[in-house]
Amino acid sequence: MEAEPAKYLEKVDESIAALQRPFYPLERCIVSGEKLGSMGKPLELIHGNRLVRLCCAGCVKKFDADAASFLSKIDEAVVEAQGESYPLDFCLVSGDKLGGDMGDPIDVTIGNRLYRVCCKGCIRSLHETPLKYQVMLDDVLAGKQVKRPEGSGSKGQAKAYGVHKDGDH
Repeated sequence: MEAEPAKYLEKVDESIAALQRPFYPLERCIVSGEKLGSMGKPLELIHGNRLVRLCCAGCVKKFDADAASFLSKIDEAVVEAQGESYPLDFCLVSGDKLGGDMGDPIDVTIGNRLYRVCCKGCIRSLHETPLKYQVMLDDVLAGKQVKRPEGSGSKGQAKAYGVHKDGDH
């Protein structure tokens, strides 16, 4: 790998794009507004382990100049595209009911996928082990039964596991 890092990074980027492509929420270039595909095959850029689809190579510099703003717009599109059909009524991290005692759920986007959690403490846990929760969400979407996390529905239990700490809500 050390001898040819670009070769391996290209394969990693291809894998990231393949995993995220089905969940990409936009049909238009986030930079130009042009319909993806209207200028040939869309350019797929991996930015911080995140798939971004652009209409052409000319949009890369503009994207890079304000990546945070463009990613925020993609996040909004993810929530809009996946929010209504989000399949869970409980937090994948703590097991607590979404919208219950914890208040309104918090929408988090990882890899162009929507995850809903009950509090800020769960956001940290979600970011620490995203693949664990991706597998759980994939299982739900595939129609499999998913067991709620240990201590589900109990703020006391969740605090004992270090998920819900004072100030997380």
